[in-house]
Amino acid sequence: MASTSTRELRTGCRRGNPSALDALLYRGADGVYAMALTAVDDEAEAQETVREVWRRLLSALKAPRFNADPAERLWRVTERVL
Repeated sequence: MASTSTRELRTGCRRGNPSALDALLYRGADGVYAMALTAVDDEAEAQETVREVWRRLLSALKAPRFNADPAERLWRVTERVL
């Protein structure tokens, strides 16, 4: 799924496709961690922040009103956690 478009990821996430969710998380992992490291004091706190971002993102994806671009949603959730 490495070359999957954002539109395909969004559709896959809405349909509950685990591969689409994996691709979304993989694409965003480094960026989320980098943002967390710049916002908090240490690596352990940054890792906890990343876990909180994933938890909130997964909750948002389960919501019936989810229709946003999953990558965009990832960054909005990250900003809220930080």
